[in-house]
Amino acid sequence: MTGKNVKDSSLTGKDLKNSSLTGADVKNGSLLAGDFAAGQVPAGQRGPKGDTGAKGETGTQGQPGEPATRYWAVVNTNGTLARGSAGATSASVSSPPNGQYTVDWAGSPDPINCSFLATIGRTNSNSSSATNGVKGQVSVTTFTGEVFVETLDDAGAFAPNSFHVAMLC
Repeated sequence: MTGKNVKDSSLTGKDLKNSSLTGADVKNGSLLAGDFAAGQVPAGQRGPKGDTGAKGETGTQGQPGEPATRYWAVVNTNGTLARGSAGATSASVSSPPNGQYTVDWAGSPDPINCSFLATIGRTNSNSSSATNGVKGQVSVTTFTGEVFVETLDDAGAFAPNSFHVAMLC
């Protein structure tokens, strides 16, 4: 029997014995992807990149972020606070001051997760010189939730100095 002997749609899958058809019996290019079970048809080569789509609408404005220098302080040589951001406090670790100070900001994050900027500097603006001839070094570290600032002379020994410090979180 040949295809010429079969009326249109009169022969169905129920009329065929299992495994009676082979690849040689199927016309090349006549099967579609839908004729196969999932995963039986290998993927073809990747097609060319498509055109860029239309520009989307502008999103809504985000909330303003907090300033990077939210926590800052200017500290006098004796450890008292000259000025600073809200909640700033400072103190000398010793009396008389020896160059070791603590600085804190009420409600601030744990300083262990922050970074610091500090410099020796005057605490008022009555001179054209930023340090008024004071030389030295400044170091900042944290310990158990506190910020410690150490001011040192040129030789590296503790020396009381006024300073500016900012905590960036």
